[in-house]
Amino acid sequence: MPDLRAEVPQQFAASKSITTAHIDSFTSQSTFMTPGESSTEELKRHHQSLKRRVLDVEMGSFTPLVFGTNGGMGNECQRVLKHPANKIAQKDTEPYNTVIA
Repeated sequence: MPDLRAEVPQQFAASKSITTAHIDSFTSQSTFMTPGESSTEELKRHHQSLKRRVLDVEMGSFTPLVFGTNGGMGNECQRVLKHPANKIAQKDTEPYNTVIA
């Protein structure tokens, strides 16, 4: 059985030698590298996926479709609805203006 009265002060002194810089170093390394990952290849893939996300989502274009309360539409909305209305008019052999109205 170990002599706790003799060992505890030594262990306490040893634990005081670990500074905040040591702990910060360990945590930054553990968040950067996970067990089993190949460092450079995994990091390259992660970086490329972030670049793809920026190009697809953040730099992409978004055009809102504007509908008025009185039944009117914005120009972009008219362009969007024109194609399906034309297809429906051809399919049902109805005039385009009755389908779009």
